[in-house]
Amino acid sequence: MKKRMLFLIILFSFLFGCLQNTTEKTTEQKSAELIQLMNEKYSKTESPQITLIANADELKANQKAIYEDAENGMFLIQWPDLLVIYDYDNQKVVQELAITNVNLG
Repeated sequence: MKKRMLFLIILFSFLFGCLQNTTEKTTEQKSAELIQLMNEKYSKTESPQITLIANADELKANQKAIYEDAENGMFLIQWPDLLVIYDYDNQKVVQELAITNVNLG
């Protein structure tokens, strides 16, 4: 009986691990999904540059006004005229910032 119970526990653990691995999206899958979602939301036709934020503290130290609400694991999405910080886990935009090129010459 103990061997059977141990076998069932091991089998369940293995199956649960396999299921978790197949349901969790990779960063590349999330990025591809975000390109489509953000292009629709902002009526863009070109693909943005997407970066996974890995060191939010460094970004905040350099440009606090822009990255104040950014956290590790969020995505930085950038077009030539727009920067968006997106919280994928909570499915919400954290920051939107229009980028304006200024000609000083």
